[in-house]
Amino acid sequence: LRVVAARPGAVPDGAPTSVEQVVGREALVRLPAGLPLVEEVLAGERFAVPPPEGTVVVAVRLADPAVTELLRPGDRVDLVTATAGEGDAGPGADVVARDALVLDRTTVTDATGPLGLGADPGAGAVLTVVAVPPEDGRRLAAVVGWADVGAVLVG
Repeated sequence: LRVVAARPGAVPDGAPTSVEQVVGREALVRLPAGLPLVEEVLAGERFAVPPPEGTVVVAVRLADPAVTELLRPGDRVDLVTATAGEGDAGPGADVVARDALVLDRTTVTDATGPLGLGADPGAGAVLTVVAVPPEDGRRLAAVVGWADVGAVLVG
């Protein structure tokens, strides 16, 4: 990347005016040398809400898709898994991650399975992307795919 002076009218609309505007961003397509950079060829922010410093990011497929639809970037949730209850107490819950920050929701679009063989049954599923402290992230990553995960919206 290099900055060059250009005569008025030669700069395309949407071209960045400083290096700071593009540092850390990725091009969506391969760009030949010398091509003026415009906003449309740069990836935007990765998530709707940036993850706080010191957190890790985990994508979670919640057990109830309706809950996923209720959540919005910026919401705070406790993520839980069901446990067997004692006696007549019924099922209980383990909190896997407390006060997780919802960063975004994303849809799984890859319709191919492992090694490109067959359809992925998860294609079309909506994932909730959350930021949590590292220890919660490890615990959450360990249960995703092994246990149903629920979300409780918290203040």
